Amino acid sequence: MDPWKFVTHDQFPAIGHNLKLKVCPFFRRVGTLSLHGYLRGQDEKHHPSVRARRIFCSDRTRRPGCGRTFSLFLSHCLVGLKVGTAVAWAFLSGILAGLSIEKAVYAVAAQHDLSLSTFWRLWQKLKGAQAAIRTVLSRECSPTSGPLRPP
Repeated sequence: MDPWKFVTHDQFPAIGHNLKLKVCPFFRRVGTLSLHGYLRGQDEKHHPSVRARRIFCSDRTRRPGCGRTFSLFLSHCLVGLKVGTAVAWAFLSGILAGLSIEKAVYAVAAQHDLSLSTFWRLWQKLKGAQAAIRTVLSRECSPTSGPLRPP
């Protein structure tokens, strides 16, 4: 079980099923995992929402676990950001369509009633994660053969 795995809404209620049969990603033991609550936050519309499910590798009462926790996030959430994947995709689609970063920020922020700094933080995170993103993409698919244009 990957500690940074994302699950869909359909998979979310079934996380607890067969959890004792899964391997702890840190300790590599079977039979130590248990549900440990939810990660809650606000969505783009400022409503409280569940963003992830916490999993605990139990080391209580002589159990052989490591005592660490990790999260299984819903697939529509971005870790560490208030915006979801749909809003982030709308922002990135604007940039890929040829809009400047500033125009894409204003277009999406006006539609979703979000502050401009939210999108600047998203852009800075994406710029800082370029190496990791490219590494994952190179494992998943072959590079494009067409001309590349910088955003």
